[in-house]
Amino acid sequence: MKIHLLVLPLALAGTAALAQAPACQPLETREANASDQRPAFAGQTRACAAPRSAPYKVTVVATGLVKPWAVEPLPDGALLVTEKPGRMRIVSARGELGPPLAGLPAVDARGQGGLLDVALSPGFAASLEPICSSFVSLIKMVIAPIIFCTVVSGIAHIQDAKKVGRVGVKALIYFEIVSTFALVLGLIMGNLFQ
Repeated sequence: MKIHLLVLPLALAGTAALAQAPACQPLETREANASDQRPAFAGQTRACAAPRSAPYKVTVVATGLVKPWAVEPLPDGALLVTEKPGRMRIVSARGELGPPLAGLPAVDARGQGGLLDVALSPGFAASLEPICSSFVSLIKMVIAPIIFCTVVSGIAHIQDAKKVGRVGVKALIYFEIVSTFALVLGLIMGNLFQ
């Protein structure tokens, strides 16, 4: 019982010490943004510097942004960045700054207002699945008629055995060209909408 009584005064003394203002030069010394803002406890908004010995390196990813605020990584390595005045831009993986995205609502950027945060939907990749499936189905649908038309056109124009060989070669070349085009287009679309 005596131990419990001794612990309570020590705990209260520790709490009182924490509530006192810090005994250092605080990092933030400006006035509050609004006259009615008050810290919940002494020292809450006037913290001391915490010295660090760990090395760090600053890397500039992009320039030309106005008060960049939130950064959300995209699946292709690009970054979705908000600017406090109300713009949202995509910064490519190479650091190229894209134009402001259209369709954002009006933003009041006065004082503590602004476009401050952004997050991708948890189902971002899954929401693109119907588009990707439709694209693959479209390619599958187009390849067979192209091959059929090439072969029929070649057979219709046969007049001698030499031409049969040429038609066969042309059909293979057309098939390779269209298949390669479809493959390249599929890779480009897949990388754009990962």
